[in-house]
Amino acid sequence: MSVRRSIRAWAFACVITCAVSAGAAGAGRASITSQELREWLSYIASDELAGRAVFSSGFGLAAAYIQDHLSAWGVKPAGDSSSYLQTVRVLGVKTTSHASVTPDIDGESRTFPDGEGITLPRNMGGRQHLVIDRVEFVGYGLDAPGAGHMDFRGRDVKGEAVVWLGTNGPKDVEQGTYRRLLSGRNRYATEQLGASAAIGPPSPSGARGVQPSGDRGAESAGGAGEAGRARQAGAIEQPGGGRGAPIPAADFTTVKRLDRPAPPTVSASDAFFEFLFSQAPAKYDELKRKAAAQEPLPSFRLDGVKLTFNVDADYQVVRGRGTSRTTRPCRWTRSWRSSIST
Repeated sequence: MSVRRSIRAWAFACVITCAVSAGAAGAGRASITSQELREWLSYIASDELAGRAVFSSGFGLAAAYIQDHLSAWGVKPAGDSSSYLQTVRVLGVKTTSHASVTPDIDGESRTFPDGEGITLPRNMGGRQHLVIDRVEFVGYGLDAPGAGHMDFRGRDVKGEAVVWLGTNGPKDVEQGTYRRLLSGRNRYATEQLGASAAIGPPSPSGARGVQPSGDRGAESAGGAGEAGRARQAGAIEQPGGGRGAPIPAADFTTVKRLDRPAPPTVSASDAFFEFLFSQAPAKYDELKRKAAAQEPLPSFRLDGVKLTFNVDADYQVVRGRGTSRTTRPCRWTRSWRSSIST
């Protein structure tokens, strides 16, 4: 999800959550009427706010509107300078990858550098050296209960590297209906099922799966304070800085730290898969043919296979700016407080 879309979704959630909590602190949720909700959400969704795009005046108006309501409800502020607002800095980042994946098949190994047989996302997380000796081929790597297709049924892939094929999925899974499931298979395996890594074919567009940009255009980097924060987040400064220095295009934008390790998610080429399946119960050429025809695929353990992931990238902050000061979502505990999820 892009920065812009995530903040838009958060604005609605913030209004509803804070309103419900305000009612709970007073006469209860029943005190919140449908007319009040209609009033609040009608303004947040109105044309006057122009979609609340990041860095726009509409975004600032939405923040001020929510702030005024928090104040009227008696919520204790916990933002910058004892306010209800917090500046969120959005970084545009350029990646130089030194990553690689090395499959070892019964003692025979081959290293594939990023961009030469395998591709990692531009935002691949912090540096890590990860060795996995439990590798599972999971067919299409897809769980779609509504279509009666469950590749992970009865399988515990926690801590394993999962491998899947078939960008378009099987015939029984309609692409339009299940588009998000099909495009999110690596994340599903790692984030929902606990796999330590996921490997699949490249998307038809050849995209690296980077985080979509929420920026409207290139922005110059900020001052020394921003550079210090970027270094703390695991980024490096732009070399040869100065007024005349060209600013490289950003590969992705983020509001998160860059040094936090993440499960590797890899797009692999035919050469990688041919080597990976060289001692498998089914050969890659046959699996690829079945996947292209959207026929059923088998699932099996890749015995004797060990994968070494060397995740290593230099992150160069090429632009960055703070959003309009944004309110933090609030929730009810024993007393009013504000919190932000990272």
